[in-house]
Amino acid sequence: MESKIINYLQPSIRKKLVSRLIIILVLLAIVCAALYTPFDYFVLKKVVTLNPTTGTTIVIGTLDSKNNLKKIIKTTSTKKNIRLHNGNYAVKYLGGSDFQTTNTTITVSKSIELTTPELSFVNSKLNQLLNNEKATIEQEALASFNSAGYQITDEYLYKQGEWCGIRLIPAAWYDPSVPADFVPRPTNDNNTQDILKVILNKQNGRWVVAAQPSVVFWIDNYPSIPQEIIQAVNKLGF
Repeated sequence: MESKIINYLQPSIRKKLVSRLIIILVLLAIVCAALYTPFDYFVLKKVVTLNPTTGTTIVIGTLDSKNNLKKIIKTTSTKKNIRLHNGNYAVKYLGGSDFQTTNTTITVSKSIELTTPELSFVNSKLNQLLNNEKATIEQEALASFNSAGYQITDEYLYKQGEWCGIRLIPAAWYDPSVPADFVPRPTNDNNTQDILKVILNKQNGRWVVAAQPSVVFWIDNYPSIPQEIIQAVNKLGF
């Protein structure tokens, strides 16, 4: 009789044990999840401080396969702290209608701060500034060397209009029918003058020659001139 009762109770005991085991596992899962969330947030994720300068906006997000912005994580025009896992992210710096958008990628492996870099004006704004200062710039450039026999074919402003690159072609080479982006063939085969370029910088409201006329500029020789300016001026005519 006693063995029958035990056999009868065994299924119910087994059920209780299974139920209790399930409850324990669920509780353990809840506890692990509760512990992981702050661990993930405060330990695994790094602090990224977004600190846009006045009037600018920083956008940060995930990358697509071509390293372009895929999904926005945060957009802010004021200083904000966010937390991100280690990895690569896309960043956009926006400055309004007069400024070019700067796109870059960053790698998060520790806490970092992102500040808006100096943004360049859009081409329409630079062209407007150039029209206002063209005469002064050309006069300064031509006065910087023996410019007899030379003609300015094209000139460009860079960054926020404080840098200028000019290309000068010997007059004997100059053909107004040839687009400025192409180097015309010399009309005088005996002409030994080179195509020259000049870099000017606006300092304290006055244009000064930052790099004397040269066929090409070497970055190491001009530490005070931003590399991107030298590279852009070297490409004039190509």
